[in-house]
Amino acid sequence: MNKKMINSYVGITKDAVFKDGNKVFSFNESELLNENLRALYKSEDLKYSKFYKMDHLSRLAYLSSELLFKDLELSSDTFNEMCIFLTNSTASLDTDSAHQKSISSNENYQPSPSVFVYTLTNIMMGEIAIRYKIKGENYCLIFNKFDAEFMHEYSDMLFEFYGVNHLLIGWVDVLKNDYKSFLAYVSKDMNAKWDFNSDNLIKSYKNELR
Repeated sequence: MNKKMINSYVGITKDAVFKDGNKVFSFNESELLNENLRALYKSEDLKYSKFYKMDHLSRLAYLSSELLFKDLELSSDTFNEMCIFLTNSTASLDTDSAHQKSISSNENYQPSPSVFVYTLTNIMMGEIAIRYKIKGENYCLIFNKFDAEFMHEYSDMLFEFYGVNHLLIGWVDVLKNDYKSFLAYVSKDMNAKWDFNSDNLIKSYKNELR
């Protein structure tokens, strides 16, 4: 069995952004999600026009991936071979609610295609895949909470039985102004920092989402 390693990980909470255990950005806790994500986007000096068209869930996932990958210098071949495995607890309910509100009134019936397109949880993975030209399989599963043991076992299966060499794994969850994100890049790179196992996965998660 080939050993898998965690190369880097990122967490975003309501008050701060952490990378590999270090705080890299602080939010104003009194600000709403939208304002905080915009502030982070601007602080990173990103130039990706699709950002402003995304829903909150996709923005959070996209920003997390930008922070995760920006110092790793991965090749296009690595991204081509990468798979995405994300989880959360609310699916796309944040955007579903906005869409429902737009169609619930006969007097003010205003469904928006730009909102409706995001009423699927896997769209956030699609946004990351488009950004980095990731061509591998992607999976999104719904849990009550972050389940490191299951995620490790499922990821091990992807590596061992499906020939995966590079994996973006994590938790991205948004409902109104309650949000958190944790992403890790896992590979068979023996020069990486941490062994990929359920203990290190939950430690990384707790370290970032303190």
